Amino acid sequence: MIDYKYSDIGGIKPVDLLSNCLLEFYANVNLVTAELDYFKNADRKKRGYTPAEEKIAKYNHCNFSVTNGKYINFSGSVHEYFNDGDNSSDFNYYDLFKVTEELHEKFKINPFLDILHNVEVGVNVLLPFNTQTLLNAILFFKGKEYELRQYRGRGYMIKFSFDQYELKIYNKGYQKGLKKHLLRFEIKVTTMEFLRAKGINIFNSADLLNADIHKMLGEILVDFWRQLVIYDWSIKIESAKPKEKANLIDGQNAKYWKGLKETNHELYKKRLKRFRELSMKYGKLNPQKVVLDLIEIKWAQLTKIEPHQLNKVNDFLNRIQPEIFPQNNRPTRKIELLTIETNFPQNKTSNSRLHQGNFTTEKRFCKTCCRDISEQKGNSLFCSAKYVGEKAARHCRNMDSNKRNNLASREKRRYEGLNIFGIRPGDQL
Repeated sequence: MIDYKYSDIGGIKPVDLLSNCLLEFYANVNLVTAELDYFKNADRKKRGYTPAEEKIAKYNHCNFSVTNGKYINFSGSVHEYFNDGDNSSDFNYYDLFKVTEELHEKFKINPFLDILHNVEVGVNVLLPFNTQTLLNAILFFKGKEYELRQYRGRGYMIKFSFDQYELKIYNKGYQKGLKKHLLRFEIKVTTMEFLRAKGINIFNSADLLNADIHKMLGEILVDFWRQLVIYDWSIKIESAKPKEKANLIDGQNAKYWKGLKETNHELYKKRLKRFRELSMKYGKLNPQKVVLDLIEIKWAQLTKIEPHQLNKVNDFLNRIQPEIFPQNNRPTRKIELLTIETNFPQNKTSNSRLHQGNFTTEKRFCKTCCRDISEQKGNSLFCSAKYVGEKAARHCRNMDSNKRNNLASREKRRYEGLNIFGIRPGDQL
């Protein structure tokens, strides 16, 4: 289910959060002068980053932060929030709702105004064989070798990093000191555009309570597991024919597949298909299919919801939905106000679907993250490093420009040498 999330919280004032009796905020302080230190470390100052006054409070294994007395963020595992720091147990749809409801009751966080930037989706599955043996059998994913990340003496994690997401697989049982073969398989979405490009319209935490959304998230998990290349350690190579032996022996080496894909993509696809067929033919265990079935079963269990529970979810969302708030990605000078439909749409791809209302104030919002940028220059479209720091500001700019630049680059490769003037990133196509 949903685990970690990072979001911008709207609809509440920083002073209200800072004064909440459940939270104790801390800030970096110079121990000599007792002045607030606006740089987390000396390197940030040396590299010319804009200073940011950041106050952080921990509550139930999650973080609340207030930056420059204006921006509020939430980060942490909602799974650990629910289970007091343990994310090795199950965490289902209704558990997620109860966390969302509690965050609203204790901190006035409205899920419709809680804009998501990162989210983790995953499952814990109990294996019928040794988890470490399975991890050692994983070769590559989408032609890419994995990175190994250590867990402070509690085993390691296999990680595949891409521009918009990370695929992570590790031995959750060993990490938590459990005497069972528990595998963790999860996708960390680092750019929400990754999901939207697949038709999964998640913008805020209210969208995470849409049953249709969870069905599609489960399909991505299953699809990604299916695309992994895993060597079946139960294969008896000596029983295979000579040509088949060569394919099975070469197929155990991730570098072989990587090199083949880079030099001859068509041959790579042909031999990979044959490798999978031979693994099915000579392998008795078929660990990839076994775990695939377990992931599908577990996801179905976690996302199941009873009618009376769904009624509670809908009642809650209909009760707290705001009447007006700015539309995502519409940074106009005079921004439109939009109202949410009267009834919470259970069968829509996005719970936060809006319809147009009246024109109103001079407020302006960042084109990508929807922060209020009214106090910036009149022609500003994105967050400024002056207010949110260089990293966050650069992320907002890149979110908007990457799609255009990537399209231009693809068109350039496709039509290289076929047009007189050439194509440069930013040219109109």
